[in-house]
Amino acid sequence: MTHYDLSEIISKIAYDNSHKFFRILYFKYYDKFFRIAYYFNNNEEQAKECTLVAFERIWENRHKLPEIKDFDSYMFILIKNLAIKQIPGSEILSYNESDNYDIPDNTSPESELINDELFKIYTDCINDMPEKMRDAYIKVKEENMSYKAVASEMNVSEKTIDTQIQRAVKRLRDKINEYFN
Repeated sequence: MTHYDLSEIISKIAYDNSHKFFRILYFKYYDKFFRIAYYFNNNEEQAKECTLVAFERIWENRHKLPEIKDFDSYMFILIKNLAIKQIPGSEILSYNESDNYDIPDNTSPESELINDELFKIYTDCINDMPEKMRDAYIKVKEENMSYKAVASEMNVSEKTIDTQIQRAVKRLRDKINEYFN
């Protein structure tokens, strides 16, 4: 499979209305966007819907894509907002709307920014892992499967799964330590 960089993919989608490059973008980012949505709403069906809505928005606004300076950050915010809107009783308020409500300040803007940055580091690190390591980590840590079940599904030993998880956790720890240093 040919490797295209993100700027080339965005250019082809925006200027050529390329369905082929939109599919490439979709397959490249679906899992990442799904994990972000699932993190915020903790519901698989809603996370899938949110991810599809995000891709729908990308296509509908494809001509504006080249204006986006940081695609990953832009999509993180879009998906986060879409996911939060799906949570019953929650809404995203604009500055003017929030003036009419007494909103408790449980977290500071700084801590929210740090949480968002850490989650982005987390998702980027997972996406950069080798496929088998990423699959093992997601199944064990995010889907709460046992080492035995994952080993059986992946046709490897439990020791291999343990090794993959240890390596994945070390990668994550190193990336997070880099952030704080």
